Amino acid sequence: MRIIAKNEFYEIEYDEIKNRIIYKVLGYWQNSSVVPHYLEDMEKVLKLAKPNYTFIANLSEAKTHPKEVMELREKAQKMVKNEGLFRIATVLSTGVFSQIQLELTYQKNKMPKNTFYSLEMAHKWLDEEEKLQKQE
Repeated sequence: MRIIAKNEFYEIEYDEIKNRIIYKVLGYWQNSSVVPHYLEDMEKVLKLAKPNYTFIANLSEAKTHPKEVMELREKAQKMVKNEGLFRIATVLSTGVFSQIQLELTYQKNKMPKNTFYSLEMAHKWLDEEEKLQKQE
């Protein structure tokens, strides 16, 4: 597992064996200035990923974000989608507001995703989806 970025707001890792990006959002981002290298870090990990990569968005520790931050995250989603994404598995907490906010941005960007409440189930689903794709 290669660590691309790790700070108080997010972590980005790349699993070369599975061709999988693991992204974790931590806490509350007041505005985009608290994550000045966010898009740059996403670009770094996307350069490592091969076509048809899978992506885990672990949002189980994320708080709802202001509009400015959501716009930044939407830009990142577009980058992710346009760089050969196969499937995305999202891990959420049981907080309703963060789920609604996430669904709105995923719908807007038409992300190929599924939602889970455990990281293990997210990995399992992506592994199964990859196996099905290889059989086709």
